[in-house]
Amino acid sequence: MFHGHKKSYYNSSRRAMTMAGFGRGQNFTEPQPNNYCPTFQGSERGSFSDTSSWSSSNDASEQWAESVREAQGSSRRPSVAKFVIETHIEELESIWLDDTLGDQKKKQLVISNRLSKVFRQTTKVPNPWEFILHVILGVSDYQEAKASTLAFTILVNFRNWADSAENFMKDTSEMESCLSQELRLLAFNSFSGKHIAFFNIACKAFRLNHEGNEYFLPVIRSRLQQNKLTEVANLVGSLGLQDHFSENEILIPLLLSDKVNMLEAYVASSQLQQTTLLSLLDHLCAKNTDILSFAQKANVRDIKGNKLSKKILSKFAVKLMKLYSIAPETCPNITENRAMGAIRYLLYKRYFEKSLGDGSWDDMVESTVGENRNLQQQFVEELIAYDLDEAARWASLYQLPDSALHPAVVDQCRKLKQAIELQPEGESQGRWMEVEENWESEADQAGAAERDKYYHLPLPESQIIMVDNRGQLKACLHRLTEPGTIIGIDAEWKPAMGMESVERVALLQLAVEKAVYLVDLVTLSETLTEPEWVDLAESIFCQESVIKIG
Repeated sequence: MFHGHKKSYYNSSRRAMTMAGFGRGQNFTEPQPNNYCPTFQGSERGSFSDTSSWSSSNDASEQWAESVREAQGSSRRPSVAKFVIETHIEELESIWLDDTLGDQKKKQLVISNRLSKVFRQTTKVPNPWEFILHVILGVSDYQEAKASTLAFTILVNFRNWADSAENFMKDTSEMESCLSQELRLLAFNSFSGKHIAFFNIACKAFRLNHEGNEYFLPVIRSRLQQNKLTEVANLVGSLGLQDHFSENEILIPLLLSDKVNMLEAYVASSQLQQTTLLSLLDHLCAKNTDILSFAQKANVRDIKGNKLSKKILSKFAVKLMKLYSIAPETCPNITENRAMGAIRYLLYKRYFEKSLGDGSWDDMVESTVGENRNLQQQFVEELIAYDLDEAARWASLYQLPDSALHPAVVDQCRKLKQAIELQPEGESQGRWMEVEENWESEADQAGAAERDKYYHLPLPESQIIMVDNRGQLKACLHRLTEPGTIIGIDAEWKPAMGMESVERVALLQLAVEKAVYLVDLVTLSETLTEPEWVDLAESIFCQESVIKIG
């Protein structure tokens, strides 16, 4: 039944084994007796005896494997019998090609159950990792290197088994004995190159990212010399070997060639690489940095010059800081540039749209500029073109020295101070004094016709309830969770200006038919425990009997 298929298996398997480092293929030719099994060296399981036919690109790993064999000695012992591998390959391929089983998901389930049964047979399969590597390389569609193949399906199922409780050797010394360095190197070669789609799964299944895996470096560096940048970046990132490469070798070429997604994946598992990348981006965004000159000196192929603007790089840096929770202080140049962009926006809102009142203007400027002396000085300089009096006011508030100010600002500060000193006590001193706004008093003074222009809340003030302690919160949640309740939801938060990366909700507004609850999340954050926050969220958003609108 499988005669024709078996011939195909031997032909494809010979090529696969040779490419992956299993020898010249003679171990899997037809003339071998049925009781033949691959030979191994040393006392550890899974140490393959012949890697002499690796391609020239793998010379470095071949030399390493040879040194391992010499160190292990010359003793040999058998592993999985050849007929066992053949039998299982035939069974798995018959399942894969059997259309009566239904769609691919059903086939995958059958294959998963079949493999689980095999791995429980410890006498026949003493080393599941070695066995599965033979099987994957032996199936007829391994060379296709696609995720839709049987080879890929077997690898995924094996990874799931290796991570599950069914793996009786999980995290034991016996597993480490099975996963010898040479077996891992052979797995590395089998699932990299054109099979890079397999690699991340194989990396987990064969535990390639482990302490002391520097033996992969020679073969990775040989591929880097062949300008296989994308492949190398994926390999290095998956294996956690980033710190063995300088920024000029991988990080900068990825950035200049606009491989942003690959760059994010490359630095994801290394805090050192994250800070290195952000420092690089900050340097490129500095005022005195010529990005084009930097790119030319880097000697990188395929530079994407149109993607190297400071604006784009700055946005990328901000994204990374949010993604990896890195403080803005890591990028002082970008921090100041972003803050100045926010300041110019505020100036536009204040002086062109005239949509910012004094209170909002002051609050947003203070939030954006903060205690940064450079920003304070730049802000005052920007203000000169809009409002010299306001520039002088902020210069005085920041107590900037005259030497750091434009002469016009220094002169205006002097005039305003003199004017204040000459004013009689008690008279208005304009923006130099804090003036408390009183909206209720203004409303009382307005005429009835003026008041009728505005919407009147159809609730008494007593039903607008501020919630800022546990007792009020408990009463609020009790009312909100009554079956059939309809809740209108809105939220308020302070707008993030400049480099403020986290926008936290400050006020949660919850309206029911006859009451409005204003939940002060800022005040409650000082008293509520984590379980209480969970209870709050579940009570409002996870009750199916309550309708939420907003």
